[in-house]
Amino acid sequence: MLESVREFAYEQLGASGEVAAAKAAHARYYLALAERAESALLGQRENDWFAIFSAEESNVREAVSWGLAHENELAQRLLSASWALWSWRRVADGLRLVKAALALPDRGSPIVRARTLRTGAALAHLTGDLQSGAEMATEGATYIDRIPDRWLQGELIWNCACNALLAGRCEESIPKFDLALAHMDAPSSESERAIGAYVRSHRGAATCLIGNLEQGMQYYTDSLDTLRQIGGIAINIIVLSDAAGWLLQDGQTSEAKLLLREALHIASDAHASWLVMLPLSGMALIDALNGNGKRAARRIGAILTMARRVDLIITPNFQATLDQAEQLARAACGEALYRAELDVARRNPLPVLREGTDEELIGYKKDGLFD
Repeated sequence: MLESVREFAYEQLGASGEVAAAKAAHARYYLALAERAESALLGQRENDWFAIFSAEESNVREAVSWGLAHENELAQRLLSASWALWSWRRVADGLRLVKAALALPDRGSPIVRARTLRTGAALAHLTGDLQSGAEMATEGATYIDRIPDRWLQGELIWNCACNALLAGRCEESIPKFDLALAHMDAPSSESERAIGAYVRSHRGAATCLIGNLEQGMQYYTDSLDTLRQIGGIAINIIVLSDAAGWLLQDGQTSEAKLLLREALHIASDAHASWLVMLPLSGMALIDALNGNGKRAARRIGAILTMARRVDLIITPNFQATLDQAEQLARAACGEALYRAELDVARRNPLPVLREGTDEELIGYKKDGLFD
């Protein structure tokens, strides 16, 4: 309906020769909206802004397309400011658009290009495109001494740290995370506080990966203390699930389950995105450990389907959790039954999110992710 109204409006404007001006004004309106929202994309109003961006997705896309054709700096600014839409919902699409903007000859100002490279590197890391992530992080690092924004400098260093971590160079990543955190010691908004806490959790992951679980979990604890104060959604779910994954690997099942229940409780009141697959992976392992191979298989099927639909990488930590859950689930219910339950969830993952135990996502919102 909205598309039809928009097409009719453009037809009327075309008759008066005003289409070009209207499309430019449309793009600038959505750029202003995105830049106004950016400082509040994480925190108390996170769900409100996510709902707005979800409803306005076609308009944001149209504005980006206009920018790519007519004003690349606008497209880059809009892609950077609306990073949450792409990160939590349309990862592969966001990366494709960022690559298109970066490839154009109109490079934009140094700070605009640096922000676009920051966004692109993060999206590339989410999709598992480590080559693109490395290229964008490397180019982004060349802007660190050319821009006055200390916070953005920290984010660019964070990109480099994540690139090293995902490439298996954990020891190399640790001083980069520390340097990033040093640059991000004065957040100016709730979103920046949440991002700083997220970086701290990544420092914890690197520490766990080199074998120091106790110190790594302290980084996670500090991160979660901040995130709970802020009261956000997306990063809280990620960090809770990640911390639970390390606890599960250490055999601390009860402690892990508390964190996963907290993550699922947050997700149950959030607009649907791929993030729910993170606590589901931990719950799949707990089901398998408890001998409930059928439900574990259904959870694994739902997770794999969601990851495929958004072209998302399953990080090594979560992959290890899934691999263990799969092995135990196969042993618990046999290969044929495991395959049957897995296939049911792959065909229709939504019912898996509504299974009625106290830690499940009863009422989880259905939207385009499951269509």
